[in-house]
Amino acid sequence: SDVAINVLRVLSAATQPLSRLEISEAVNVDVFDVMEILESWFAFLQEFREGKEVKYQLFHHSFRFPLRRLA
Repeated sequence: SDVAINVLRVLSAATQPLSRLEISEAVNVDVFDVMEILESWFAFLQEFREGKEVKYQLFHHSFRFPLRRLA
């Protein structure tokens, strides 16, 4: 979907972990849509907890470069 591709673009461009809210604001979609996409990609993401907030980034930084070309 276009939303999934936009989420992928945001994650591949990010240099730091992002929260669901930060991702949803960057792609201008509902946070629940972002949550659904992140759940389906869970195997490719690292999850970080900062207090009560959960942030995500691609599992390995080397994933970013090929994904940028695809997205």
